[in-house]
Amino acid sequence: MTSISKRLDYFLMPISCFFGYVFYFGMGGLFVLSGMFLYVVLSFNRKFSEAVFRVIINIFMNLLVRIALPALGVYKIRERSGFDNLPKGPVILVCNHNSMIDGPLILPNRKNILPIMKAKYAKKPPYNVLTKVIGFIAIDKEVISSLGSAMESAKSRIAEGTSLLVFPEGTRNGGKRLLPFMEFAFRLSIECNIPVVPVLLHMSQPFMSKEKGSWFPHNRNNITIRALPPVDPATFKNAKDMTEAVRVSMIREYRSIENETKES
Repeated sequence: MTSISKRLDYFLMPISCFFGYVFYFGMGGLFVLSGMFLYVVLSFNRKFSEAVFRVIINIFMNLLVRIALPALGVYKIRERSGFDNLPKGPVILVCNHNSMIDGPLILPNRKNILPIMKAKYAKKPPYNVLTKVIGFIAIDKEVISSLGSAMESAKSRIAEGTSLLVFPEGTRNGGKRLLPFMEFAFRLSIECNIPVVPVLLHMSQPFMSKEKGSWFPHNRNNITIRALPPVDPATFKNAKDMTEAVRVSMIREYRSIENETKES
């Protein structure tokens, strides 16, 4: 029976992924359009209309990552832990970057949070809408003026009580190892005196990554999402030291998750 089940999965999983993408792109577009409509209707109050739009996007992400894709058998959330113990008030979540779906997997775990994303994605639909309407922060690590602008936008959001999600590797890593970290999130943490929360996202196989064939895998993915204890910026002399210390701790925890996954 096991071999028959594996053979069925081999053929059915790409089909499940296809329907998952139909939901992802189709329903995602409808949610963005409906959110834009409400945003325009409620434009007399920017903060209120922005809050409504955020609720709509959050509903979509929850439907996508917690109901639709698991129901289709694309993946199973093996573990989601650590988020209930985070401090109140703004924090900076820093997460390793495996997949195009990392953001939707992480964002619903924290209220009032915005991602910082690559400038080239922020210019494309539907992200350009989200950047304009609810303030997704765009950054181009190659352009100094972009880094300064993103830093000021991030500080403004933090002052309003908003948490941020940052992928410090700056690009998808393929799920094999953590790439070097940019210092942006850690410099922001020190200057604003708010904690960094390392988040590990582990997938049993590449999914929606840069790896060939990862968009239509033949086996169900097992996903672990684990938030580690907050890191106090006051314990570090500078952003460089903090960046390296957090990266080392995340590498250690990632290896631990890999071993746990192999044993289970």
